[in-house]
Formats: sequence, structure tokens, C-alpha cells
Amino acid sequence: MKAEVFNIKKFSLHDGPGIRTTVFLRGCPLNCWWCHNPESFREISKTDGCTPAKIKLYSSGELFEEVYKDLPFYEESGGGVTFSGGEPLLHSRFLSSLLDKLHETDIHTALDTSGYIQPEKFINLAKKTDLVLFDLKVADPAEHKKYTGVSNELILENFFQLSKTKINTFVRIPLIPGITDNEVNLLKLKELILKNNAVKQVDLLPYNEFADSKYKRLNMNHQIMGLKKQSDEKLEYINNIFANLPVKVTLRG
Repeated sequence: MKAEVFNIKKFSLHDGPGIRTTVFLRGCPLNCWWCHNPESFREISKTDGCTPAKIKLYSSGELFEEVYKDLPFYEESGGGVTFSGGEPLLHSRFLSSLLDKLHETDIHTALDTSGYIQPEKFINLAKKTDLVLFDLKVADPAEHKKYTGVSNELILENFFQLSKTKINTFVRIPLIPGITDNEVNLLKLKELILKNNAVKQVDLLPYNEFADSKYKRLNMNHQIMGLKKQSDEKLEYINNIFANLPVKVTLRG
């Protein structure tokens, strides 16, 4: 059993505690207007000369050997391995085997996920990891479908499964100008977070326009080309919305 990997990022500092290796797996059931990793799209050929990523097939054993090379950094910093994408949970059987191998060597693991997967598969994989980085984007179901291609019903079902099992969870909120960063949406997301006692941290992620250059290189259409990162004043306002949460709140960048 093998999975397509389009990037392995060494010395990552923003995908969980400590120094980490973040593995980006290909494929995603969502089609977010603001996706920053178009390399994960299945329709991009791995032989396309424009593709900025070097897509490679790994078995779980081969990928284990690759990330195990950084064990000294994990041990020194309290870090580990994070699986991202795309949507890493699309590779559920592959990940299940790999997470078992990593836990046998006491390497900390994290899953960065949209939560859009069958609930049984979701909870089985979540129980095998040390930390779930759960993306919350748009609270309104119709708006969520408009901007991501799917409803958020299944996503929220899985989000609250985490509360029942108390699996360590960090919520990540991508702040997309005019879409996710408005007060109405953010207050609704805040309400959802308050109802989930598994959440230990909320990470607010300001928009980064670097994705525009990726789409240009891939000769692909980007539905929100030209958006700019929020002003410092806007980010401060957003941060204040979440400031009184009973968990840690971070504002990156």
C-alpha cells in the first residue's frame, strides 16, 4: 500500500509542538477557493513540468524511515511528525499503519485535517494520534458549500466526536478576506469552539497571498486571485473576538 506525497517539510515550527516534519499527502475532497496547496489536486499530472512539487509514492515503511531521520530534533524539542495535505485522512489505511509504527518509537504525531471523512474512519485515526489540528472555516452550511464544495454537516459531526473522547485538539481558522474573516462567521465559529471541551488551542491564520504564484506556475485558475493579507488593525480586531476564550489563542504572522 502506497500514498502520494507532494512535499516533506523539515524543521516545521507551526504544525504542532516543537520541531516537526510535516508530510503533505495528495488529494482532497474539498475544493476551497483559497487552497494554498494546489499541488495536492489529483488532476495535476506528476509529470507536468510546471508542477512545483516532486510527487513521490511512499509505502508506510519507506515514509517511516524518511521521517525517522529527524528523531534527534523531535527528542530535543518535543516535536514530531504532522500529516497534512490535501486531506491526509483520505489515506486512512496507509496512515493507520504509519501511526502505529511511529507510536512504537514514541514519536509524537499530529493530523492536520478538514474533518471531512466518514465518522468511523475519523475517530479511529484520531485515537491513534497525539494531536488533531482541526480546520474550521465557515459556520453557515450553505456558505460552507459555496466556498468549499461540500456542506459542513459531516465536519461538525466529527468535530464534536473529539469532544466526546477528549482527544487533544487545536482549532485552525484560515482568515480569508471577505469570506471567513467577517464578524458574523467568526462569532459562530467561536460558539462551536466553546461547545467542544477537547479544544486546547485556537490558531488564527492570516491570509497569505503566496498561493497566487503557485497557481500561475501551474497555469490554473485561482478564484480569489489578488487578495491581500489583513491589516494589523483588522487582525487585532479579529484576535480580540477570541481573546476571552478559556484556551490559548495564537495569531500567526
